[in-house]
Amino acid sequence: MTTETADPALKAKDRKAKRIILAACALSLAVAAGIVGGVWVSNHGGFRRNAAEQTRALLARNEPLLAYEAAAAGLQGRPDNEELKTLALEAADKQIEWLQRRQSKEAALNWLTEELAQKEFMQAFTGRQAELDTELNAAKAASGGRTAEDVMAAVRKLLAKHPQPEIPVIAAGIVKQRYPVEGCLWLYKLAFDRGYKATNLEIFDACGDVLERNAPQSDDAQFAHTLMRAHFPKERAAWADKALDKADGYEWLNAYAVIVELNIPKMKDPLYESLAKVLSGEEIDQYGKILLRLRKEERRRAAFIVSKSLESNVIRGEARDQVETLAQKLRTE
Repeated sequence: MTTETADPALKAKDRKAKRIILAACALSLAVAAGIVGGVWVSNHGGFRRNAAEQTRALLARNEPLLAYEAAAAGLQGRPDNEELKTLALEAADKQIEWLQRRQSKEAALNWLTEELAQKEFMQAFTGRQAELDTELNAAKAASGGRTAEDVMAAVRKLLAKHPQPEIPVIAAGIVKQRYPVEGCLWLYKLAFDRGYKATNLEIFDACGDVLERNAPQSDDAQFAHTLMRAHFPKERAAWADKALDKADGYEWLNAYAVIVELNIPKMKDPLYESLAKVLSGEEIDQYGKILLRLRKEERRRAAFIVSKSLESNVIRGEARDQVETLAQKLRTE
């Protein structure tokens, strides 16, 4: 067989082999994109089923971006398909988490912002974008060595930009890491004014921190009491009852103020009533004598609370010497 007669057959085989290779490559690319059965039969159930199956498979392999793109491609043909929409949102959520964990919060925010601008079904993540934006930029403001006034100015811009009720709480959680929580109480009030529903005791605990450091009649303590009274009435009453036997200083005085406000019979107990007077620097001699006549166990409890209150500088001025003398007597008599 000569070279001239062999060439046509070889060339035909080469062309056939190339066509097979190209077809296989095209099929592989289609599978990777998650659109097998989609582009060609976009009006049929096979498209929706295959796109959903492909998305689930990619999610199972921890490939959230590819899963998201597969579901999004499926939704192009049938944007009303709730199954694919649910899968796309699940994949988007996992992609955001992946970006935050592997890259940065800023990368997650940038990706989400771009997808929100391009895809209608992603509008469900508008609140998530607001949260990421607040977390990122409130943290930047608080970590830049700025004054508290400058930080709050940056926070106010975020609040004006994002009306969601969760935003003030997120901002407060970041700001209070560097500044006194007293300055965040207005943010909690704003959150409740916007319709925030507390699902945990974060705000309640923040108010409790304020009550540990401020006298009951102070503006900050009154603000904290107002928030607790309106949104955590049961928790506030339980906290006050428990604090009477375990707290000291301003926290104890605030707890007693709650007991009096709620007219709980315990407020008339000689131990608590006398401690309230002494810690407030009022009629120390008269109520100190009442404490000294109590049972030994109650005197010890009073001595502990009074001593800890002295350490916290709750009692100052001329009354301090009197209370120090009383504390010594309570411990020894």
